[in-house]
Amino acid sequence: MNPITLVILMTIFLGFSFFMQYRQRKQMQERYEQLKKLSKGDQVITIGGLYATIDHVEPEQGKVVLDADGIFLTYELIAIKHVVKAQLADGSIETTETAETAVEHQE
Repeated sequence: MNPITLVILMTIFLGFSFFMQYRQRKQMQERYEQLKKLSKGDQVITIGGLYATIDHVEPEQGKVVLDADGIFLTYELIAIKHVVKAQLADGSIETTETAETAVEHQE
């Protein structure tokens, strides 16, 4: 293998690695922003599959208290998989479409 081919391959590999790290960092930032916006009344799904409504958020401790049909459970913020419905400041509800529901709508 000649040195020029080796340099080209290394450049492609480094570019690909940088691109993957950039995308991962961007996704982490978006998730962090979503968790910061959580407030009382938002409907969420946990990583365990529990559908619940947020009762209150304790961002300094990284905890959230969820109301699942009258049962109050304390979770860490990172246990929130995604927001199903977010209650906005004006009282209206914003529904977020997940990747699973987007595929169902396309079919």
